[in-house]
Amino acid sequence: MSLGTTIVPGLTKEDLLQPMDYDELEENPSFRFEEGVLNGIGETRAALYSFFSDLEDSFCVESSSDTSLCKD
Repeated sequence: MSLGTTIVPGLTKEDLLQPMDYDELEENPSFRFEEGVLNGIGETRAALYSFFSDLEDSFCVESSSDTSLCKD
């Protein structure tokens, strides 16, 4: 947010959700880079969540004798 408000004073959090409304943000390479990093972090988080969720599901199938470890 601090980079965005440096480029466009008075920028709100809601404005950051629609950066394409501000040419100054769309054309700023530093802002675009940080936006890309943030998107990458979100994608990585989703992938890890999916991986560990699948891993947990396969663990429950393999050790079905102890169902207390498995989710309903």
